[in-house]
Amino acid sequence: MRKLTTALFMSAAFTFAYSQHTVKGKVVDELGLPVYMAQIQILGADTTTFTDVDGYFKLESEKGFHWKLDIGSAGFKPETFFVLSAGRTEDIVLKYDTAIKSLIGRTEN
Repeated sequence: MRKLTTALFMSAAFTFAYSQHTVKGKVVDELGLPVYMAQIQILGADTTTFTDVDGYFKLESEKGFHWKLDIGSAGFKPETFFVLSAGRTEDIVLKYDTAIKSLIGRTEN
C-alpha cells in the first residue's frame, strides 16, 4: 500500500510540475475582418502557431509570462503584442502594407 501511495504521489507531483501557459486571441485587419494563416510566435521560445479561417489562435508554452508575440502575414505590416498573463487577448489588428493599400486604393495614413 505504501508503494502505491508513493507512486501516485510522484505521478501527481510530476503532473503539477509540468505546467502549460495558454493564451487565446484573434487577429483582424483594419476593417475588422479575420486574418487567415497569420503567424504568431513567442519571442525567445520555439512556439509558433497560425490563425484559423476565423482569425483565432491558441498558444501554449512552458515559458512563463511576460510574452512578446511577433505577428505577421503576407500583405500586412508586422506587429508586436505583449501578453502579461494567461487568458484571452483583445483583438490584434494588423495594418495593410503599402502594396496592398495601393491595390485597394487606400492612401497611406
